[in-house]
Amino acid sequence: MEVQKLWEELRREFVAQKKTYEQQLRNEERGYADALIQKVREFEKGLAEGRSDFWDLMGVQGALLYKVYWKELGGQPPGIDGLYEFFCSRYFNNLPVARIHAQLGADLLTGNQPILPGDMMDVELMGVAIPVAHWVLTDKKMSERIKRLGVDAEWHTEVYSMAEIDQLFDRLERLR
Repeated sequence: MEVQKLWEELRREFVAQKKTYEQQLRNEERGYADALIQKVREFEKGLAEGRSDFWDLMGVQGALLYKVYWKELGGQPPGIDGLYEFFCSRYFNNLPVARIHAQLGADLLTGNQPILPGDMMDVELMGVAIPVAHWVLTDKKMSERIKRLGVDAEWHTEVYSMAEIDQLFDRLERLR
């Protein structure tokens, strides 16, 4: 619930600032990299100061593995700065999960509709489902958002809301 309240506060702030979808999309595309690098740097600082524990390690484990992989692959530039550049790059941000997450997140944060408790989870789930599913069922607001942004067309996925569930059943029935 706290995350939803934070997102809603951000949305109100961005709407008041007249932040555009395109501006927020660029921020969303850097957001994963920013969070990843912040987590690694905070962990390394805590480790150097002797205050990191097992749970701190578990929280940053994935990011540290990226750092190892980057080194093993000879990523350029080397080190955390190169990794940051990669996660800000088109190579990463055009991956389906990252792209859809950024598009839906930017739209939520710059839209006029209040952010509801399930919206952030929908962003996470739609980023995974849409690129691999033929059909997706979601709530009306998310369905309209996905269609308006053209995310469904881009990934050749039919998106239905609960109000359109009969159409989905008809579509599935035709598969027999």
